[in-house]
Amino acid sequence: MTRSRLPGLLPPLDDVKNFVGIQNLVAHEPMLQPQTPNGSINPAECWPAVGGGVPSAYDLGTVIGFYGLTIDEPPTGTAPNQVGQLIVAFRDAATAQRHLADLASIWRRCGGRTVTLFRSEWRRPVELSTSVPEVVDGITTMVLTAQGPVLRVREDHAIAAKNNVLVDVDIMTPDTSRGQQAVIGITNYILAKIPG
Repeated sequence: MTRSRLPGLLPPLDDVKNFVGIQNLVAHEPMLQPQTPNGSINPAECWPAVGGGVPSAYDLGTVIGFYGLTIDEPPTGTAPNQVGQLIVAFRDAATAQRHLADLASIWRRCGGRTVTLFRSEWRRPVELSTSVPEVVDGITTMVLTAQGPVLRVREDHAIAAKNNVLVDVDIMTPDTSRGQQAVIGITNYILAKIPG
């Protein structure tokens, strides 16, 4: 897959709305290169388990295309609903599989423990409980849960690779069953559009 074809792999906005069961979602400007996360995390190596697009997760010299899109709903004061979709094209399929294996290794080291996330605009750090990663039909998934004083926030995260493309999807929603189904559904949608 070439760089120019990456945006066409993502599902249309209306399909994403149907996957997550929320109709007031809006898409933001696409991310065209890895970005350093806002804030810090402990352990530091666990950023790729929380979300995609972290520069340290990739051998940037092997990346030939990068496209990320965040879709969310306007702030409501309740638990957020957000979908992150990221696709990274590498120079060949073997390199994509190597990156998938490296990410899965990080997930295994970070899974089954608590990681602490902090951003400057927050009054206090947030502790995330991470599940042990599972692999089903070639898709690796992990669940991250933050229990605040009022709201419980859950993130379902999935990674997979096909041909020379790495797929990274995360969904934040308080709806447990919907998030699980949607992250697999969107990942499979993208994989089905990749030749090979």
